[in-house]
Amino acid sequence: MNYLPVFASTAALPPAGFADERAWTGDMKAAIRDSHQLLAAVGLAATIPQVSTGGAPSGLDEGLAAEVLARPKFPVFVPPALLARISRGNANDPILRQVLPLADEEDAERQAEFGIDPLGEFPDLAAPDSMATEPKPGDRKWIQKYHGRALLITTGACAINCRYCFRRHFPYPSAPQQRTRWQPWLEPIAADPTIREVILSGGDPLVLHDESLCRLLDGLREISHVKWLRIHSRMPVVIPSRITNSFLALFEGFAAKTMVIHVNHAQELDDEVAQAMLRLRHRGFQLLNQSVLLRGVNDSVSALMDLSCRLVELGVVPYYLHQLDRVRGAAHFEVSIERGLQLVAELRQKLPGHAIPRYVQENPGQPSKTILA
Repeated sequence: MNYLPVFASTAALPPAGFADERAWTGDMKAAIRDSHQLLAAVGLAATIPQVSTGGAPSGLDEGLAAEVLARPKFPVFVPPALLARISRGNANDPILRQVLPLADEEDAERQAEFGIDPLGEFPDLAAPDSMATEPKPGDRKWIQKYHGRALLITTGACAINCRYCFRRHFPYPSAPQQRTRWQPWLEPIAADPTIREVILSGGDPLVLHDESLCRLLDGLREISHVKWLRIHSRMPVVIPSRITNSFLALFEGFAAKTMVIHVNHAQELDDEVAQAMLRLRHRGFQLLNQSVLLRGVNDSVSALMDLSCRLVELGVVPYYLHQLDRVRGAAHFEVSIERGLQLVAELRQKLPGHAIPRYVQENPGQPSKTILA
């Protein structure tokens, strides 16, 4: 097991840097929400006329599956802090591929074997028979997948819309983006003394403002058997200015606290992200990363090596490499398990054990993740 240093005093904290909450909320408000605008922002504006008429953009080669969706069902959302890390003029940029909507997403034949709820988190839903079928925001408030742990879906909103998101069919526009009344969500956790760890997920829990997070965390601290807190968030990576002093001050009182970030490519980890990781470590967070194996993004030994090495240098454990969850709209990202096993085997020849993520697959109804390698 890997441990990260815990600093009892805040005197050694790096300079605030991100003290102004307006920085991260401003990034949320300024996010790109349009395919054409995204292409223009990354220097591929010449493709726009062809995209709007349905033709294959000239700047996109076969590796980008030929066609960009002008009005995708799953909306575009890319904050400026992440946009700045996309290489201009490169249609195959590994970050761009994660956020650019392609026609393959809505190809019914290609997506036929992929569902809207690949992890079985909404068991009350009837089996979907069309790509338009979606769960309702109120169908699930909390999920207990594994013994001793409960997962709270704190919000349907995210700081970025990843095109392979396994909850991409969650109805983001209709879901509340900030909650102030948490008690009904906490009552079943308080009633089950076997729950030691609570996992905050979404959407992204860190899009909630500090006031709302504070009320939730205060409620969790009042439950004596909840000792551990885990947060799954893209925010420290896509909008690192979210890691403010006021945010960091919210998390006292838990015996263990873990921040699970989600990075798929080393290019996502710039100096601002490194600073955010340092500040989290100084506040006693254990930092773990989980990636998804994605075709055209990180399905090479070199990409996975670069990612693991960069994470280790930032004090982040390369924890999981996930086989893609088979969510409808993401079929074009899928890499075969055979290829994944080959990649991990080659990583073992080049990296020390602590730098090699566990290759896993999550299957609905299983008591734990399946370790593939």
